[in-house]
Amino acid sequence: MLFRTQLGLFALGLVTVSTFATTHAAAAELRSSGMISTAGARRAGLERAWASAVRMDGGRDRLVGSTLHITSDPQRERRIIEVHYNNRKEIYTDTDVDRYGEVLGKDGVQKKTIARVNDLKAQNIDAKTVEYNVPEMMFFVASRRGFIHAMDAHTGATRWSARIGNPDHPTHGPAANDKYVAVINGNVLYVLKHDDGELAWQKKLSYVPSAGPALSDDLAFVPSTRGAIESFDLADYKRPVWIYQSQGHAMVRPVTTSRSVIWPTDRGHLYVGRANSAGINYRLEAAEAIIAPATAADRRIFTASSDGYVYCVEETGGAILWRFSTGEPINSSPIPVGENVYVTGTNGGMFCISIADGQEQWWAPGVRRFISASETRLYCQDQTGEMIVLNPKSGARLGIVPMGGVDHIYQNYATDRIFVGSSDGLIVCLHESQLHWPVEHLQDDSAPKVSKPDVVQQGLGDEPNDAGRPAAAADPFGAPPAGAADPFGADPFGAGGNNGGGNNVGNSGGNNNDPFGS
Repeated sequence: MLFRTQLGLFALGLVTVSTFATTHAAAAELRSSGMISTAGARRAGLERAWASAVRMDGGRDRLVGSTLHITSDPQRERRIIEVHYNNRKEIYTDTDVDRYGEVLGKDGVQKKTIARVNDLKAQNIDAKTVEYNVPEMMFFVASRRGFIHAMDAHTGATRWSARIGNPDHPTHGPAANDKYVAVINGNVLYVLKHDDGELAWQKKLSYVPSAGPALSDDLAFVPSTRGAIESFDLADYKRPVWIYQSQGHAMVRPVTTSRSVIWPTDRGHLYVGRANSAGINYRLEAAEAIIAPATAADRRIFTASSDGYVYCVEETGGAILWRFSTGEPINSSPIPVGENVYVTGTNGGMFCISIADGQEQWWAPGVRRFISASETRLYCQDQTGEMIVLNPKSGARLGIVPMGGVDHIYQNYATDRIFVGSSDGLIVCLHESQLHWPVEHLQDDSAPKVSKPDVVQQGLGDEPNDAGRPAAAADPFGAPPAGAADPFGADPFGAGGNNGGGNNVGNSGGNNNDPFGS
């Protein structure tokens, strides 16, 4: 069955790469005991999938960003085979290694599990196998001083580690697609090969970068402090770049889908361009600044402005499907999961809004940010820094998990996995106890449904508390009359001219918000 769903050098220019067979597991386990305890996780129905210490440059280094990449290539799917016997379960994968250190592969893991079943039957033990295919998932982490670390998101095993650029220059990123990983160091864009971290190419940027890059299948996009978005052909970086000149400062990384590249500016403009060729499709103009990256799911774009409005926009045509007022400023990204989108305001509370019609489902107080979600639970950070568990149907608080030592959180709305870490390079992955392998949101109907363990927590109520809830502000746009003019206004880029989006110059990343926030 297929689990599938929809919906982060001491000499400039030198890149060093090293590969590892293990994940520093012993050191990571020791250090992670001070972050989320095993007992605390179990009380909330969670268990640790893995803990991994990433490569850092001593005490002066810190994590600055990460991204989870789920491959779209079915040839890269993982084969998982479980052997069940006597109420026990053994798990084998095609990335396991044999006694000689060779990777088993799909045929090898099949042979190994057949041999295991035959061995059990020879002992008069009844055994059976269950097979799954899961997408390849990679977790990429960047440090302040230029280390890039690639991990298997299923196991935490290190695939490779590379160092780029100048350790004294700021690092932004990473971003990834099926072929490449992109990172910015100083004013240079580095593009590494996805599978081994080898440098594919590097290019000096025309403008000062303001945030990490974004990658589509074919292009890399870099935002700049002056509002320009530089794009580069991943397969031929020597081709002249296209410059998209937007109004205002583009201070957060763009977001890409298979069709679009999306970025906001501090003037309240949201631009939607083509992901794999030059051109702007449309722009949205809000009354106030948009200071957090947009998100996208199911051909809808979600964005929020600092005047408290959340927008749902049809991706291809640009029609505003609905808008919702929270009554308080918003400086975080709306998070779409399943049938709802979750929004946290600056006053400390989470709104659950229906994606279908923009109607409020519930409001929960004391929520600082979204962390992750499964079909039956939301995992968030509260205002004291702890992880809380909410009922996604009502917003009722179900449990709490102490997070001492956690100072970096990856906002994961692609799968049910929880990724947290410390600034000194420890990453811990948690999951619900009966979900051994990740389940992507908006999965295929063929994906198996897995029951979840009950959350055990005493003294917590069943209903959300509306006390302190902000009042909705008046809609500054009013109700749009039938046949109203295009709310986005005229395209400032024109149709294929040589200014703005069509500016062809001679020189010269990642669809995730910076998971570690501010």
